[in-house]
Amino acid sequence: MHQRLLYILLFPIPVIWLLLSYIGWLDGLKNEAMDWRFRQRGPIESPAKIIYVDMDSAAIALDWVGERPWDRRFFADVGGMLLELGEARVVGFDFVFSPKSMSQMVPQENIVKSDQAIASLVNRFPDRVVLAADYTGVQLRHMMIPSRAPLKYLGYREASTNAYPEGPSFPMINYHQGRQIGRMGIISVDELKSQGAIPRWCPMYFEYTGPVHSRNIAYGREFVYQARGLETEVLETDDEIQIALKGNVISRLPRNLEMRLHHFTLEMFLAAERLDDSAVHVMGDRLEVRDEDGKVLLEVPLVDEQLVEVNWFSPWISDLNPRFSIAELYYHGLLYNEEDNPEAIAQADAFFAQFRDALVLVGPTDRLLQDLAPTPFDDREVPKVGVHGNLLKTLYSGRFIHRLSWSWEVILTLLLSLVAVASAIYSGKYNATFKAGALVILGGFIGVVLIYFASHDLVIPLVAPMGAASSAVFVGIVAKLFVEERQKGRIKGMFGTYVSPELVEQMVESGEEPQLGGHEESITAFFSDIQSFSTFSEQLKPKELVALMNEYLTSMTDLLQAERGTLDKYIGDAIVAMFGAPIPIEEHARRACDCAVKVQRRQLELRKKWKFEAGKWPPIVHRMATRIGLNSGPAIVGNMGSETRFNYTMMGDTVNLAARCESSAKAYGVYTMVAEDTYQLAQAQGADNLLFRHLDKIQVQGRSQPTGMYELIEEKSAVSSEVVESVSLYEAALQRYYQQDWDKALGLFQQASALERFNPSEDKWIQTNPSLVMVARCQLMKLHPPGENWDGVYRMRSK
Repeated sequence: MHQRLLYILLFPIPVIWLLLSYIGWLDGLKNEAMDWRFRQRGPIESPAKIIYVDMDSAAIALDWVGERPWDRRFFADVGGMLLELGEARVVGFDFVFSPKSMSQMVPQENIVKSDQAIASLVNRFPDRVVLAADYTGVQLRHMMIPSRAPLKYLGYREASTNAYPEGPSFPMINYHQGRQIGRMGIISVDELKSQGAIPRWCPMYFEYTGPVHSRNIAYGREFVYQARGLETEVLETDDEIQIALKGNVISRLPRNLEMRLHHFTLEMFLAAERLDDSAVHVMGDRLEVRDEDGKVLLEVPLVDEQLVEVNWFSPWISDLNPRFSIAELYYHGLLYNEEDNPEAIAQADAFFAQFRDALVLVGPTDRLLQDLAPTPFDDREVPKVGVHGNLLKTLYSGRFIHRLSWSWEVILTLLLSLVAVASAIYSGKYNATFKAGALVILGGFIGVVLIYFASHDLVIPLVAPMGAASSAVFVGIVAKLFVEERQKGRIKGMFGTYVSPELVEQMVESGEEPQLGGHEESITAFFSDIQSFSTFSEQLKPKELVALMNEYLTSMTDLLQAERGTLDKYIGDAIVAMFGAPIPIEEHARRACDCAVKVQRRQLELRKKWKFEAGKWPPIVHRMATRIGLNSGPAIVGNMGSETRFNYTMMGDTVNLAARCESSAKAYGVYTMVAEDTYQLAQAQGADNLLFRHLDKIQVQGRSQPTGMYELIEEKSAVSSEVVESVSLYEAALQRYYQQDWDKALGLFQQASALERFNPSEDKWIQTNPSLVMVARCQLMKLHPPGENWDGVYRMRSK
């Protein structure tokens, strides 16, 4: 399968992932990925001093708390202790003190006193108490406070359960004459965008302009403003709604109300900085809080012009979240009643000193109160008051979550898929490395996602890009494997008899179709032939000859293919092969030389084996010897022949010279002759471990250009010192020979001949060796000098 076609077939995969992301079907996975980011980043600190005061099981067990609905005088006590004794900067109550939360079975008088206690706290600390409202989806529950002047708040050293003075109280809407009394913030989260149990997004504000009883266009749901109280009535005119007590108007609310409520945490920030609503400026995609001089104290990026994503700073149970039970608070508050006990007073002072200048969140934490939700750090549900704590930390630290746009998600998905697939289905050199590179690319992308989130709070899209890239890589690899298996079968059919299975694998992995019909390639041609094979044919029966040659050719072909050589053909006893085709091999000359050495070694092993097979083979088999010729250079390789019968072969001058090297080896009494191009190339390719001998410069018959010829002897580690000395003497003699110093050359060649590996022996079928050849040559040259212009080339008279 062509690579381009495979890319086209894989392209719909990232498109499908992007479509699933766009329509929201991946939101669940995206939330899981977001939680994973938090867990990998780990807990972080915030500059805000935030303390939780818990309405836990210990607090609920206090005798003076009573049954639900709880008397709000209890919470007023808590707030008073934190603000007066603890000198907290702000106290926020994560409880909705709405008249709707009071049971009809509670005496109205108690409700009035309960509301009056909260009103007294608010009026005493108007900028340091923030009360909660909640958007329920039907109506906005809100805190009702009286419109009368602030009541005197009694200190806790004299506090008692009946310390609140009697007087009329009119629980009513928190807008009086169109103006908000006290501080109130919305504790709602955006459940639609949060998509799951974990609170993720919070609206920073609600805006409403219109009739009191109309639908809220800012958030898309209806809420009703009501007044509630003893002996009150609601009077409606064209311009306003009036609330009257016993015929006297005590509060007016404009018929067309303009209202903006901030989120609970933003209201706590304003309270801590002693700013009012006028400090908040909403400008589309951001919200700014400015001081009286116009200096920007807080800039909040908004999503959908209203929402902020919560940045989670730690698990609920953490040293980063200091907390105390209301029971502890009450216990230490009552210590002040022990005026004669300095240790108790000191203990109380030390306890309340922890709250100085803190932002305190008072909220329900007992599991029975069911105000719970999981967090990215907590699989088990934990109190939701932690949402406000983490959002406060987000505001104070400025570590707002930023997300790349949809266009970036498209770009990253397509780009990551393309790069990963390109690496995974790459065909060619370093194929395995590129496949591993696909995993590195995907892992690297995940690493970048985590690093940028931890360092810049930037959410780089992960689910769609990783899902698309992983799916495309998987499908691409499967498709490629399927195609490769088919291709492998086809290539095996074409080349299986020529090359090793390993080379077939490489041909498939390279992705390059063999060029049929002939093409030029740099190769090393290999020719081998059995010495005096005609004598074997004469002395052995045909069946014996076939058995012998099968064993011989099998052994030699295995060695050849092990060195990644390609079998061209067998010509009787001769082996014709090439290194460097059909798959190019950079070190083809060195591999061919290594193969030649191994073939000669294997020849000796076979001779010993046949000799020990007593009676099976005649003595001629025990003396079998193989001559090899090698030459490197450009050649034409490919399927050649007729239209109906063809063979993968090679041709050209390089091939012809390799054949002449094999035949010329006999004239010099050597068994492996290597042309100069092969010698130089093998040396460049790391054949330093092999021992070569420069034999001569010759011009073979039928070829105009002369070439240097070398004997490939063996690995240097496997030869004796005598052989090394013989080579040294021979090459020194050869230099004298080229200088036409015949006497000195003759003497050196004679010394070398005494140390040669092979000396003439009819029993071993050895007729001569290179030193003896050159001795005879020097004697001839001495009688018939070649002249001053001699180029040192010996011209062969026969093939």
